Amino acid sequence: LFSEKLANIDTSLLKQASLISDISKYADRSNMAAAKAAVVLDFITGIKSYTGYLDGDVSPAYMSKLLESRDRFNNVYRYATDIMEDAIAIGERMAKRYKGRNGIEITIVDFEGIAGKYAGYLLPGRYSSKLHEELEKKGNCGITIVHFRNSISIRISRSIAGEIGILDIIGRIAKRQGILNGGGHESAASIVAIDNEHANEALKILLDYLGISKSL
Repeated sequence: LFSEKLANIDTSLLKQASLISDISKYADRSNMAAAKAAVVLDFITGIKSYTGYLDGDVSPAYMSKLLESRDRFNNVYRYATDIMEDAIAIGERMAKRYKGRNGIEITIVDFEGIAGKYAGYLLPGRYSSKLHEELEKKGNCGITIVHFRNSISIRISRSIAGEIGILDIIGRIAKRQGILNGGGHESAASIVAIDNEHANEALKILLDYLGISKSL
């Protein structure tokens, strides 16, 4: 990587953390050090209004330096974890739950209220991944959908991803007027519309494909 050569640092842990953060099939989720680093990486790369919390520009060199300082790393990790745990608790309280085709459980969360509390750090895509992970820990191996204004983030448990075929569904939705783009992979995907109205329409169509007939 150019950044690795430029900073002259070992980025092996950062690479593993990035794979975990990106929900990559190549991620080693048993690597606890990388999992913790992923939390910190998500935090410092997602910061907007929290920039005063850091003492330097975010870069591979900065992250490497942060990893080398146990106290600084643990402080950021605890801060980021506290925010995420609170946001997940809010999402679970706000969530609407449905049964889709073949009894698959579908959890839907409107990100608006969460964004209002933690604007500048939590992004809907990353949040949907963390929320989905938490739901899986509690035995809900289904589909998690987080919608926010003109965007929809979708996370699907790997055990059912093959039968859902989310990319085929998104491909059909993306052909409709008002949809800017859609894509991802079988366990993590998204849809972006030109505005809230078209996003809401896309969400209704998505739920119809998933076997939910109830209106939101």
